[in-house]
Amino acid sequence: MKSDEIIIIAGQRGCGKTTLGMQLIAGLKRVLIYDPQSEYDPKHSYRPQTDTIREFENVCAYVWQKGNIFFVVDEAERYYRNNVPMGINAHKIVNSGRHRNIGLMLITRRLSELHKTPFSLASRVFLFHLFIPNDISYIKEFYPAGEKVSELSKFQYITFP
Repeated sequence: MKSDEIIIIAGQRGCGKTTLGMQLIAGLKRVLIYDPQSEYDPKHSYRPQTDTIREFENVCAYVWQKGNIFFVVDEAERYYRNNVPMGINAHKIVNSGRHRNIGLMLITRRLSELHKTPFSLASRVFLFHLFIPNDISYIKEFYPAGEKVSELSKFQYITFP
């Protein structure tokens, strides 16, 4: 995995998203995980105090200023919401992060609620079992064979492209 990629991991609760995410970043030296559920090692994670967009934007500003880091955002649909403008720093990370060697991994349960820009720019997408019609339709906008995610068993995933 390159340190400046955008990766999306999506699937329902308890399917293995966090485990896969941790495996993918295991060899990276500089990682920051935005961890609203306090699920990750506190040594590499930021646990929000207010869980507001403003706090998320402040962390994004730090990531942007720091550069040379892989930024993981769990519960990403909260912060990169579909049909809602991204904050300026969150936007810079998505659209120009590679120029500052900033990688981005967005982990989400509700793919249809995730902003389309990072999804469309992703170098890799890992999809676990999803069954909600909105999520299936959203996937099919980008990947015509996307309806196959409803047939996956627990802990199975498909990847695009």
